[in-house]
Amino acid sequence: MEKNLFVNYEQALKLKSIEFDEPCMFVHDTWGNIINWTEDGEGEHKNSHVNASIYYSAPLKSQVFKWFRDEHKLWVSFAYDEDESEELYWYVDKILKYGIGRLFFHDLIEYKTYEEAESSCIDKLIELIKEKKS
Repeated sequence: MEKNLFVNYEQALKLKSIEFDEPCMFVHDTWGNIINWTEDGEGEHKNSHVNASIYYSAPLKSQVFKWFRDEHKLWVSFAYDEDESEELYWYVDKILKYGIGRLFFHDLIEYKTYEEAESSCIDKLIELIKEKKS
């Protein structure tokens, strides 16, 4: 699998700090390498496992977005600007009991890749949850 499909090492640490504990096939080791955890028959890794001080779950970005939807009712959307300038933007909506409320809108920025925009959004989602907890 391509490395840019996974959250980076710093995001993996932050996700653990906000109680992300979904089963993952891959982990980051303490040196930031991505390792296939299931390759040795260990089963999937969770941040609550005993070895979680050495290995941190390395979820796919798509898995993280699903977790934010399921656990925190935060829905993310990505779109390109209508004027075909290649500028990408994203926004976060909070799913409310009677509809959806815009929680955060990220102004137009020229990201080099879609994956870079995804990482930027994940950083913001983590920040929103940390603010909520404090």
